Formats: sequence, structure tokens, C-alpha cells
Amino acid sequence: MFFTYSDVVQNNKRNIPELNVYKNLKIIRETEDQIKITFSTNSKDNKLFFTNYILPKHILENYDISQYKQKFSKQPVYTRCANILSQSTDPNSLIFNLFNCDNSSLNFYQIKTL
Repeated sequence: MFFTYSDVVQNNKRNIPELNVYKNLKIIRETEDQIKITFSTNSKDNKLFFTNYILPKHILENYDISQYKQKFSKQPVYTRCANILSQSTDPNSLIFNLFNCDNSSLNFYQIKTL
């Protein structure tokens, strides 16, 4: 969690222009599995920050953005309970089947390239 929010999002180590808005955050690791995030301004848009996926540091730490796109666009990292539905109607989207995931309130989740 800390890797995603601090390294990838706040410090923007992959130089993704859309993440520059988060550079002024204060992120503190309180425990191994708990972090505290303080936003510089109060905004309803702060919730968007938490829509960034939690990335596994042990797998992705040493990949730059081009390697990440090349390898994980076709082999995404996901849990054992989820799988990608095969479909050919929309080549710009992936649909994850989360039906067998006990801790999810979603059955399907779609990622779309715009």
C-alpha cells in the first residue's frame, strides 16, 4: 500500500502526468499495514486518490512504465479468486470476474482504455 501511494502516485516515479496533482500530499507509514494520508486542501476530489490500484511492490518495484505496460497489460497481477473474462467485442477493455471473491462487493469490474 505504501509503495503504491508514496512511490507510484505521490512521487510519480513513472512520470504519469495525471498523478502530478498528488505531489503535495503528506503520506506517513504508521504501521506495516496502515498509512496516514493528509491532503493539502479539502476537496471532494480527494476521494479519487483512493481509486488508484494497490500495486504489489515485490513484483512491480523494478519495472519502469514501458515495461509495466508491455508485460502487465497482457498478464495483470490479480488475486486467485478473480479472473479475466475472455471477450472479443471490445479490444480496449478488460473485464474482471470477481464473483468468487468473498471480500468483494463487486461481481464484475471493467477497465477501459480511452
